[in-house]
Amino acid sequence: MGKPGRESAYSRRPLVGRQDVLRTMREVLDGAAGGGFHVLTLAGTPGMGKTRLLSELAAAAEERGLPVSAGRASEYEQEMPFGAFVDALDDAVEENLPALVSGLGPTAVRQLAMVFPAISDESAAEPGDTLAAEDDRPAGLVRYRLYSAVRDLIERLAVPDGLVLVLDDLHWADDSSLELLSHLVRRPPRTGVLLAVAFRPDQVGAALAAPLRTAAEHGPSLTVAPLTLDEAAEFLGPGVGRTRCEALYEASGGNPFYLDALVRTASAGGPDELPHDVQTTIQAELSGLSDSLSLVAQAAAIVADEFDPGLVAVAAGTSEEETLTALDRLAARDVVRPAAGGVRFRFRHPLIRHVVYGSAPPGRRLAAHARVAAHLAGLGVPAAQLAHHVDRSASPGDDAAAGVLIEAARDVAPQAPHTAARWFASALRLMPHDAAGRLTLMLEMAEAQAVSGCLEEGRETATEVLRLLPADDHARRSVAVRFCAITQRLLGGLDQSHALLVSELRAIPDRESEAAVRLRMRLVNDTLLRLDGRAALDAIALIPEPRSGWDPSLTFSRLAIRPIADYVSGHVDEALAGVRAAEEALAATPDEHLVDCLDSLAWLGWTECLMCLHAGAVRCFDRLMAVAQATGRQFIIPVALAGKARSYIGLGRLADAARAVRESTESARLLGSPQQLVFAHTEQCLVDHWTGDVKAALTIGREAVRASGEIREWWGRQAEYAYGLALAGAGRPDEGRELLLAACRFSPSLSVLDPSTVLRCAEPLAALNAAGGLRGEAARWADRAEAHAHPVLPGTVGLAALARAHALESADPRAAAAKAREAAGAFTEAEMRLDAGRALLAAGAAGARAKDLGPARESLEAAAEALAECGAHLLARRAVTGLRRLGVPVPAPPGRSAAPYGLSRRELEVAALVAEGRTNLQIAESLIVSVRAVEGHLSHVFAKLGVTSRAGVSGALRRVSEQGVSSGGAVAEFGKVS
Repeated sequence: MGKPGRESAYSRRPLVGRQDVLRTMREVLDGAAGGGFHVLTLAGTPGMGKTRLLSELAAAAEERGLPVSAGRASEYEQEMPFGAFVDALDDAVEENLPALVSGLGPTAVRQLAMVFPAISDESAAEPGDTLAAEDDRPAGLVRYRLYSAVRDLIERLAVPDGLVLVLDDLHWADDSSLELLSHLVRRPPRTGVLLAVAFRPDQVGAALAAPLRTAAEHGPSLTVAPLTLDEAAEFLGPGVGRTRCEALYEASGGNPFYLDALVRTASAGGPDELPHDVQTTIQAELSGLSDSLSLVAQAAAIVADEFDPGLVAVAAGTSEEETLTALDRLAARDVVRPAAGGVRFRFRHPLIRHVVYGSAPPGRRLAAHARVAAHLAGLGVPAAQLAHHVDRSASPGDDAAAGVLIEAARDVAPQAPHTAARWFASALRLMPHDAAGRLTLMLEMAEAQAVSGCLEEGRETATEVLRLLPADDHARRSVAVRFCAITQRLLGGLDQSHALLVSELRAIPDRESEAAVRLRMRLVNDTLLRLDGRAALDAIALIPEPRSGWDPSLTFSRLAIRPIADYVSGHVDEALAGVRAAEEALAATPDEHLVDCLDSLAWLGWTECLMCLHAGAVRCFDRLMAVAQATGRQFIIPVALAGKARSYIGLGRLADAARAVRESTESARLLGSPQQLVFAHTEQCLVDHWTGDVKAALTIGREAVRASGEIREWWGRQAEYAYGLALAGAGRPDEGRELLLAACRFSPSLSVLDPSTVLRCAEPLAALNAAGGLRGEAARWADRAEAHAHPVLPGTVGLAALARAHALESADPRAAAAKAREAAGAFTEAEMRLDAGRALLAAGAAGARAKDLGPARESLEAAAEALAECGAHLLARRAVTGLRRLGVPVPAPPGRSAAPYGLSRRELEVAALVAEGRTNLQIAESLIVSVRAVEGHLSHVFAKLGVTSRAGVSGALRRVSEQGVSSGGAVAEFGKVS
């Protein structure tokens, strides 16, 4: 499968030393043979022997029956997208193509065809699409979907024996390869895969450093050290005397490649004084090459890392026969070696290629790249494969070359925007400064920069376009300004975005022109992030009726954005009518008319979500993402996926919500937008909270609030709401109450609050205050919930009824049970299955307290069923606990532990014994474990409970016990743990 381990620079010599590294490699291989995902990283300076060690790893893997696919990045092809992965996996893809098409399905294969040359258009379009439902496919940025497909590919290749994937010289890897590597170490393949990577530590940039840090969680990170003097003597052999050996060792610093080069120089009659610089050493070795051999060697270095003799002949301008003769002579001198398969060649070591490439005169390099580009163009090679040579040979004013680079950039932009941005920049370098279309191309480059995660670079490029545009070119300035505003907003600078839009709008004399209207729509979008409904309505009122010839998207934008402004201003009937009208218009609007109004479409989806119209919101977000993915407007995708996740939570589809929020997080990370990452983290916190992963909810919720900072905007309030719920669910009611209060507190920066956030906060605040004995506060929050509910929105009616049930529970549990059942009915009407299950759980708990056992049992049974189907495992277990207390013999539903604070069963046992006042020694004797084990469990207990003392543990468990079934009662499930 694929290529075996690469032949190293010294593979003709026995391996000397490195026994510690080899031992660790064998251990990792033994672990990988048992399945799972493992990573081994090798760091070392040039020539230290990383490649040789990787070849030893590959050989050992093959001895164990583990397939190996190996590739490496190349110094002179760093802009080629996914170069290291293509080098490693393309052969394996070709060998297994029929099975891959059948197993992955045509859609995934089409995505992989964007990367791997082995997949032809015909293969990707093969009939018989057996893909799963649309909801099972990744829906994030194009790159995220592609990276998921590559991960699926690796999983397929690893079945049944496992796979060793070797990637060498990653310090030269292109940005797309490094993004893919980051994806793989953060979301590893689920089959037996060992990923082995090597790099030069001094050449590690931020893009490689991040995945290397994550990779360290999956296996050892090794550094290849210099040879000792004795090892150098063994390496050089008995033919080199001790004095000479010591001199060579001092000159080389124990670097095997330098040692090898120095010996070659000496044996070739090189200078008497040993050169200390490796480049000088290698040049001395190559100094004996004839002009004809140097010409072919330089052409080979220009062509590729692994080169075809025929293409080398084109680059050198020699015949194939002359070229093959020269390559034979170069191979005899061990300058080049046959590559895997024997059809191609590669240099003995990348350092050799580096020196040979640098020795070629500039004019010869330029001419060789030009000949290769012309030859490949004559063969009909795609622009993306020509761009490397065109970029290195074209001169300013070469329109044809600029055209090739532009075509190549557009071809790779969806999957490799980093490379697209570079090729756009190269095309601009070739174009005259006054060329038609130059500024439009600069905006394309800005978008590629921004989508690649370089938002600041994209903003700077768009700002430069704005500076170059004439002051009266309002149509094109409007486009540039809106792009600048979007990037500024994605970077979290809403004030700067607003100021830029206002300034440009003032400069447009015709306030009713299309350019002005688009700027005003952008302003409305930004205004709504502060939920200033009145200001948004005022701005919308200034937007004129569409004129003849205007883009239809303007009409739809106005229609789609109006409902959220009405809703947050308290005009619920108007908002609902607006939603219905916008839905009808959306169904009748073709995709091409939605491209320029995706922000407004996102607000329509969020409006439906906030109004508890979750099914409609999912449809809206699906349409938005389909258009965004098809047209490259990828900025909106993370926040749309976050909205879709929230809608799935509302529908009680927590597994779907988890998938959507995972894709939202990955897409926001690729985009590099802190704002959209807060959206994603907020929804992740909610998913973790409702599925019962208390620890994860606390971690991600805290991060969401931290990242939102002091910005008092809508998305910051949402983060506080989610984290507040997580704190309350973790048995930290005071902290949870504080965050929930902050989320729905009025402030000068938020003119109004959306009723949904008030309702969503009021309901748990009523419960928390009631559980704390603050009946008056609980009743006031129930009053506030009822004030924000609306009879035409059954979901809001349900939230208000559930808040009232919480407030009544201690004073009148029978009335509380009736109110909770009323809430469940309203939630069921709104298709809000999770909330219906929560209401039934509250009804059952209140009924049990009122001794109304028949209805209580019915409510708890229905709650357990509904919550288990939703994936709300912790809540489902609470329903089961309530049934057991009523004497109903029911097994616990599958899912997560119901222990409070996310404690494991053993941690809960330790915590309970601490609460009884026992010492660590007494606990160890009681549980028949070591004192050290007790100390370890106790440290985890402290962290999960957020306390620093044994008294804090006792207090936390006491609070949970006092809250009972209505707010958890999880301790009871375990019985008397002591």
